Amino acid sequence: MDPIPDPAVEDYSKLKYTRPPTPSGANEGVEERTDPVFVDFGDEIKISGTEEPKATQSEKATAANQLELLKLHHRLGHISIHRIRAMAKLGLAPKQLAVTPVPMCASCQFGKATRRPWRTKALPRQAAKMVDIKAPGDCVSIDQLESPTVGFLGQVKGKLTTKRYQVATIFVDHYTRYGYIYLQHSTNSQETLQAKRSFEAHC
Repeated sequence: MDPIPDPAVEDYSKLKYTRPPTPSGANEGVEERTDPVFVDFGDEIKISGTEEPKATQSEKATAANQLELLKLHHRLGHISIHRIRAMAKLGLAPKQLAVTPVPMCASCQFGKATRRPWRTKALPRQAAKMVDIKAPGDCVSIDQLESPTVGFLGQVKGKLTTKRYQVATIFVDHYTRYGYIYLQHSTNSQETLQAKRSFEAHC
């Protein structure tokens, strides 16, 4: 709703605002305000009465080194910062990264925050013992796989069977690198033992 114009005023644009006079003695005993005042300019909030401190050359160099360290950390798949420092000491990365303060990686912090806790505490790691393999059969690895795609049985005569191969037991000899595969219908113990006997007879 537009204000009702005053007939005594011809041109409102020429009006000027004058501050009313302060009564004498009104500000006596009142200290002048010198603390910072927060002024909101849209998205930015500035503080009047304060100045932003200027960064020194050493602080600028440290920030640049931290940015370079964070870029290398991202480029190498978020590896440990200690490994990057070791690379810097060996000359595989800029040498100044060996003493650069560790920057914060948001992705690593998020991964640590959402990591599922273990039900039990981890057991202390034991040093792996090296096994000296001198002849075939000294060290054989065994594994089983179950395929969603069934395999047909080889059949020469007789009525067609409905049995299918679904499991395979794999034997690998570490001395000769020889592999042996035994096809099975299921993972029951009888067929697994039969696979072991078949491998021993084959070798």
